[in-house]
Amino acid sequence: MDGSMRTFAAALSVAAVAGSAGAQSPSSGEIERVLGGISWFGQSSIRIEANGKVLYVDPLHYRPGDEADVILITHLHQDHYVPANVKALSKAGTIVVAPVDLGTGNTVLKPGQNATLAGFPVEAVPAYNIRKTQFHPKAAGNDGYVITINGVRVYHAGDTERIPEMKAVHADIALLPLGQTYTFDSVGEAADAAVDTGAKIAIPIHYGTGEGKHTDARCFADALEKRGVKTVILED
Repeated sequence: MDGSMRTFAAALSVAAVAGSAGAQSPSSGEIERVLGGISWFGQSSIRIEANGKVLYVDPLHYRPGDEADVILITHLHQDHYVPANVKALSKAGTIVVAPVDLGTGNTVLKPGQNATLAGFPVEAVPAYNIRKTQFHPKAAGNDGYVITINGVRVYHAGDTERIPEMKAVHADIALLPLGQTYTFDSVGEAADAAVDTGAKIAIPIHYGTGEGKHTDARCFADALEKRGVKTVILED
């Protein structure tokens, strides 16, 4: 894996998440095109293909034989960060990002920081528990991510409850956890969070493996339909 985990020489800056909120809104067609490149592999494992590039978030599971251009790790829990999987997905030049130094030459992005990675603006945003703080305390500095693809803002929430910072995310597509043991207390809270972000499309993740049920995804969709937000339930 020579060179695959080297430090990425990106322009890194501290920035407010709301900084790009003033940009022109993408068309519904562009949002649908970006949506078509998103795959879910269970838990929080997301693959995004766009502009000839492949990005992964928290690859607990992944497509065999894939090579990633960017790998984003939200935090170090074993269902989110698997070093062997990161290694398997890496090639020369793969950019690996986490909120902490993994000891592998990765790029460190802490909440409130951003960078352009493989041509995609990426913002790290807070992800933490307000009530169940034993699982994801704010002080841990875990990440969610906002990835901008052709003007479309894709928000991967990481492991989080409904937090005030979500109102500054300004997402077009929001991927939100439905497990309810370690993250949101309820499906309704997750739906409220989707509305907080301003998302036009919501995608439920982090359910069906040890916590959360597939029926929760349907309830999530029903709750958001009443509030004018489209839900897309991806097959894991």
